[in-house]
Amino acid sequence: MPLPWTTLPLQAGYEGSAFYQSHLQTLGLGGIRFALRFFWIYSAFIAIGTVLLGRRLQCSSLCLFNGFAAEIFDPAIPLFSKKKRRESEKSLQLLTHLRIIYLVLALAFTFFWIFIPYFDELQHHMGAVRMLELFWYLGANLILAMAFWVAVNGRFYCHLCPLGTTLSALAKLGGMRIQTDVGSCIGCGACDRACPLSISIQEKALSGLPVLSSRCVGCGHCIDACPKQTLRYETTFLSYLRALKNDK
Repeated sequence: MPLPWTTLPLQAGYEGSAFYQSHLQTLGLGGIRFALRFFWIYSAFIAIGTVLLGRRLQCSSLCLFNGFAAEIFDPAIPLFSKKKRRESEKSLQLLTHLRIIYLVLALAFTFFWIFIPYFDELQHHMGAVRMLELFWYLGANLILAMAFWVAVNGRFYCHLCPLGTTLSALAKLGGMRIQTDVGSCIGCGACDRACPLSISIQEKALSGLPVLSSRCVGCGHCIDACPKQTLRYETTFLSYLRALKNDK
């Protein structure tokens, strides 16, 4: 996963880290360099791809944590309640606050490993930070989030994911949106019921306004659910390609 979800690539690039020392014996210097090159190339691909194609690329296709897995195993999850329910406004507000906390913590760990080669004082706290980071990712990201993933909502962690929050900014830069003026909205509410992130799509569709929510992961469930085909997934790049196709 790209930054800031994990800092392991930054740790692998710092010779004083325990991660680097432990993998130097198994992978060798060449193996570590190859892994780092792959990571940065993949990260650049995700960043550029998100600007061009929106969050559908990473968050709904390549992400093995909640994207690809949530789509593939959707018929089987959640285990305890098959009835899909929308989050209340109060719950969404709480999740927004938690989302900010997740992002701040992820960025704090990221900047720590970025600056540690340049500040000797940071090196004295490397062991403690590494331990805190381990508990943070295991407890707050993997174990807890996967428990919600299996038991409650396959997309619940998308409300909190620090990488998703970062990519939402890139997607906004690329003009990602759900167009609601392709047809006439009949107010059936199918789009709202289909949205796994509890975005109010019908309200925008009735007014013909685009959906620009930062929670949108580009899964397309609302588009598939619309009986009048009123909705369409768009980015500036995709709109340009569609215009070129129509001109031919």
